[in-house]
Amino acid sequence: MEIEALARRRWFYPAVFAISLAAFTAVFVKGFTGIHGDGAFYYSYAVSLLWDGDLDLRNQFDTPDPREPGKTYSRGLYSLDKTTGKAFSTYNLGAGLLMLPALAGGKLVDDLRGGRHPDPFDMVYQRLAGFTAAVISALTILLLISILRRYVSFGPALCLPFLFVPGSNWLFYASVFATWSHVYALFLLAATVWTLLLFLEKRNVWTALLFGLAGGLSFLTRNLSALTFAFLFSFTVYDFWKNRRSIRPGRSVALLALAGLAFFAGAAPQLTYDKAVHGSFFRTSWQAATEAPDAFGPFAKPDFRILEPAHLQFLYSNLANTDDGLFYCHPFYLIGLLGLIFLKPGDSRFRGLNNLLLANLFLFWFIDAAYFDNWFNRAAGAGFGHRRYLDMLPVFIFGAAGILEASRRRKSAKTAVLVLFAALTAAGAALLREFIAHYGAYYAARDSLFGLYGFLLGSPAGFAMFALVFLILLLLIRTDQTDMTGRPPWTLRKPLTVAAFAALFILPAFFFKPDASVNRRRFQAAGGSFKTATRTPLADFPGRDWGQPENGARPMRSSSAEIVLPAPLLENDVLLLKLTPLLPEGRTGGMMNVRMGPDFLGRFAVKAGRRVIPIRVPVGVSPGRTVSIQFENANPGPPAALLHEGRVVFRERDDPPFGFVDLPSERAGLGAEPLVFDGWALDDRLVAGIAVKREPFKDELNPPRDADGLVPLPYTEFKWKPRPDVENVEAVFPSMDQAGWDFRLARGAFPAAARGPVVIVVIAYDNKGQRTELGRKEIIVAGKS
Repeated sequence: MEIEALARRRWFYPAVFAISLAAFTAVFVKGFTGIHGDGAFYYSYAVSLLWDGDLDLRNQFDTPDPREPGKTYSRGLYSLDKTTGKAFSTYNLGAGLLMLPALAGGKLVDDLRGGRHPDPFDMVYQRLAGFTAAVISALTILLLISILRRYVSFGPALCLPFLFVPGSNWLFYASVFATWSHVYALFLLAATVWTLLLFLEKRNVWTALLFGLAGGLSFLTRNLSALTFAFLFSFTVYDFWKNRRSIRPGRSVALLALAGLAFFAGAAPQLTYDKAVHGSFFRTSWQAATEAPDAFGPFAKPDFRILEPAHLQFLYSNLANTDDGLFYCHPFYLIGLLGLIFLKPGDSRFRGLNNLLLANLFLFWFIDAAYFDNWFNRAAGAGFGHRRYLDMLPVFIFGAAGILEASRRRKSAKTAVLVLFAALTAAGAALLREFIAHYGAYYAARDSLFGLYGFLLGSPAGFAMFALVFLILLLLIRTDQTDMTGRPPWTLRKPLTVAAFAALFILPAFFFKPDASVNRRRFQAAGGSFKTATRTPLADFPGRDWGQPENGARPMRSSSAEIVLPAPLLENDVLLLKLTPLLPEGRTGGMMNVRMGPDFLGRFAVKAGRRVIPIRVPVGVSPGRTVSIQFENANPGPPAALLHEGRVVFRERDDPPFGFVDLPSERAGLGAEPLVFDGWALDDRLVAGIAVKREPFKDELNPPRDADGLVPLPYTEFKWKPRPDVENVEAVFPSMDQAGWDFRLARGAFPAAARGPVVIVVIAYDNKGQRTELGRKEIIVAGKS
């Protein structure tokens, strides 16, 4: 009881906050290297508000558009709403708003010092924004300890949040990826649960406002949080009704109404944003993305459908996930889930809350798997290591608390649980340390569970951390027969209840098996493209073969490497790989051998510089997902090549070519000197040729029209040439390195008597006869002297 008395001291929670913040800060300083991936979207919301006074992301993300000189396109980093035409990101505002105070303070200080850092993407501001995650995480520790103290002994309540910090992916997202939204969503869910319990205990105006406001703010980070709040609000209604004798009905209704209004007040920034950008309070960015215009060429935004029946097979990936590593395999999630399923707390209110959150977890899992696709789920760390499960970490901590609390009754069980928890905590801490210090070596070992933890065995820091954590747990978690809180201890659930919960999580793995044909259709719907810097859609790059992404490309570790595609290739499919061979000094070319499983796909010539290599799957080759590439006479020191991105051109689909006409300018004159036409064209297989036609001149009698009603024209000096602006676009097509074309159109191509304005039409053809009009230019034909 002496230890429990510490928690009653005024200095206890400030001390815990200071210790937590110091620990998070130390790892943040070591691990944060700038904004990565999704963090750019959340950060840009704050930047737009603070520097631009709006939420228009175009000034952050736009790059030159080769289709229309002087204009820009987004490289897919945001979308344009089909209804309003306004730019938007598919991410909620919440994380950016929580970063805003740190950025505002930093900008104010910089302005007072004379504006030494005018660039909003300066690392000074990136670090300030990221440090918000450390502060938010330290506050989350306090909330979790406060919640747990109500229902478990002081030792487990104090220890468990700290165990989960390195034992799950929490510490990673509070340091390395500190501008991602997960720790912010975790904080707001913990705050919502804490304020809910406070509301149920005190039932006054202030607790009602706090509960509703916390739920509304949680919605700012996740749309699904509205559903979570609805669950918790319904639970509150039930609790008020159950205890109706202790509170007047009128007061109950007033407090519940006040909580509901406070929710909408907290959610107001996101709802206002949705109204301004999408034209409706109830239209989300994900819904708008399904109708967004193409970012470039034929690629549309992914088609997200909630509860799509064909996607139910993806539920299996959350349980039967073979991926692991820092992002994927966090056994503490499994431990927490088992605790929720098999154990129940004695306190009826907390027991109901656990059941509700468990049901919400399953619904979250079900919707998330159906809302996105299998590749996104696995790329995001599916199964119990799913990075979005960090948003719901309190649920798993409550389950783990039940296991730890129940184990204290038997010495052998307590020792086993303490060893397991200390091992998981130490493993997570050591893995994160290795990840930050030696990412390349870590990445090479992360492809299998045994390889990863075998790699960890060589880390003395891991064993030292285990011993330290185990000793601390022994000191704080004593073997008592009764709960120090005075409430009934945690007990086993009834077998029928356990079977029902287990069925919800396990049965989908048997009923919804992965279907290669569905995966192939989904891969087609995504355009067949895959990037090397991200894993969405998932194309696996084994760490033993590939290094970490650098400037959007993956380096090969040796002269050979494998790529595992999300769906099998069939005969007559074409695999396009955009890569840069790193040839030995003095060599301008080399050869690359490609296999799919045991089958040989071909031997291809490669040249220096970035190239797109088309690889056709020959007839008679068995379907396969694993493609291996091997360079002959490779550079003796790795890497042999940089792989930028790839794409599969499916045999079932053949799109027409597309492109643009840049020159000549409108109403350019054609006289004695030929007129230069310039532009670019791409096709998913091959641009077979460029045709030039014209509209008839005014009053021209019986011109030789073709089926299009146009007059074909001869042209000279046609050639293909590089177009770096097109080549650098995030897309993969054959001959991207020679996408440009130009030719000369002479006065002799027109009738001698013709003069004045005429419209020239440039058309591209592919080898299947499909045609696309690249553009029209009106020119002025001079009289023939």
